[in-house]
Order: sequence, then structure tokens, then C-alpha cells
Amino acid sequence: MDIYVRRAERGDVPQMLSLLEQLDALHRKSYPERFNSHKKGGRSPHSLLKEMVKPSSEFWLAVRSRKVLGLAIFMHRQVTQSSLVKSDNFLLLDMLVVGEVHRRKGIGKMLIKQARKRAEEEGYSRIVVKVYEKNQGAIEFYEKLGCKTLTRNLELRLND
Repeated sequence: MDIYVRRAERGDVPQMLSLLEQLDALHRKSYPERFNSHKKGGRSPHSLLKEMVKPSSEFWLAVRSRKVLGLAIFMHRQVTQSSLVKSDNFLLLDMLVVGEVHRRKGIGKMLIKQARKRAEEEGYSRIVVKVYEKNQGAIEFYEKLGCKTLTRNLELRLND
């Protein structure tokens, strides 16, 4: 059976949590000073469901035979015009994760294609992607798709 992209539903939460755990494990390894250990909990089904019902959020899945292979979380964002910046509406790709055994098979590209489709449907002129600096694989993936660095957040740790 072919892989297809669809909106997430309540019943998908356990598989989504499993995928997000893979992403969270990468973040814990790369940024132990920022992320709690796995033993301290993590995401709950309740917290994920709460995020799914927000009108500004969209959860999209890449699926084959009812198995969730990838997840993308989009957020609709608005910037209000000020004396300095123009008003702007855009789609934020907050998270994208593909199961480890399913990577490099075009699933991430399918989810990005869905993000582009949604952004165009909303009349947005851009998609902003959130990615941690140490996630070099993700950065290279997005750059191959044409993404360019817009801003960087730097941090000065005060307790080191």
C-alpha cells in the first residue's frame, strides 16, 4: 500500500507520541541542559490532544496501512504591523519527525509538500521552519529543499 498524508486524529496519539519520543531523545542528547531526562516524563496524551484542538495548529501524518511513519506540526502565525515591520501571516513548521527506519524515503518531503499546500491555501507567502542548531541532518534536509537561514537565536548560559 502507498504512503499518503492526512490530518491526525485522536486515535493517532499513541503512534504520534512514539514518533515524538524519537525527536525528544535527539533533543535530550544534544541539549541535556535544556531537556528533562526521559525518566521525568515527557509528553502526555492529554497535552498532545490539547495542542491538536487549537485552531492555530495542524497535525499532519504520513501513513501507510494505518501505521504512522511521519508527523508534521504546523502553526498559523500572524505578525501585526508596527512602525518597523510589515504585517505578515505565515505557516510555522514547528516540528517534523519521520520514524528512524523510514527516513530518506521521501516522507519528509511529502510532509513539506503538505505544508506548502496549506500555506498556499491560506494565502501565505512563506513557511518558517524551526530547527535546533545541533540537528545538522534536519538543517541539511531543509536547505536541500531551498530553505535559507532567516534568524539565529544565540544563548549565553549563566550557570556554566
